[in-house]
Amino acid sequence: MKETAGISYWAGKLGALWFLFIFCLLFIVQYPVYWYLLRSPEGYPAVNRMRRIWAKVLFGLTGIRWELERMPGSQVEGSCVFCANHHSYLDIPLMALAANDRYHFMAKAELLDIPVFRLFFQTIDIPVPRESRVGSHAAFLMASEWLQKGDSLVVFPEGGILPNPPLPKAFRMGAFRSAIEANVPIIPVSLHNSWWVMNDEPWPRFRLGRCRVVCHPALSPADYDFNDKKLAEATRNIIIQSIVQHDEHRQRNHPTRSPLGKA
Repeated sequence: MKETAGISYWAGKLGALWFLFIFCLLFIVQYPVYWYLLRSPEGYPAVNRMRRIWAKVLFGLTGIRWELERMPGSQVEGSCVFCANHHSYLDIPLMALAANDRYHFMAKAELLDIPVFRLFFQTIDIPVPRESRVGSHAAFLMASEWLQKGDSLVVFPEGGILPNPPLPKAFRMGAFRSAIEANVPIIPVSLHNSWWVMNDEPWPRFRLGRCRVVCHPALSPADYDFNDKKLAEATRNIIIQSIVQHDEHRQRNHPTRSPLGKA
């Protein structure tokens, strides 16, 4: 059932503009500190702590409630690869809340064209030129290098924000191959309700709601015979089961009811 373009619809569009305004304003305020810290890898952990603060302030000023659940076995010593479903602009700040202090986002190279993200993807984060085999290979070599140094990766293995949430689409293998090469665990992360609070449209719509982040127990590559397809399938199945458990997949087109309740 589609909602008519009434007051709530346009209020949602204006709410999205407010969210994007606060998103950019906070970045501009923090930019000098980011620029200073990103001059050297020694400053990267402090940058990630700042990104966590940025996410908390962003959600606080825009009325978004959030929960973070770390299931037993989800916290590991050393490096790991956080793999999450991806259906909303909110997923980046949500993962900034969930990840540790030593991580690097790995995402499509098109983000270099967005001024807000360019500084990060020229330094701490890893852009992946998906249309270039040479560029993609270089990106995954860089990812493996960070993993060997003890840092972690944050990856959305669907390869971007895809339509018809919330069930994740097929996963790309790159992140799982990096985890296997470095022999580090995968942490499946299910992001709940972000797609409902703020959808992915050219002019997105914002609705007050509650987002939930669940970090599931780590998966060891050895338990899946160091097979990237088996590891990817297990990760995706865990995320799907978590989404189905909350009945989100049944409420995709519901115009007013948040799958996780009211804000």
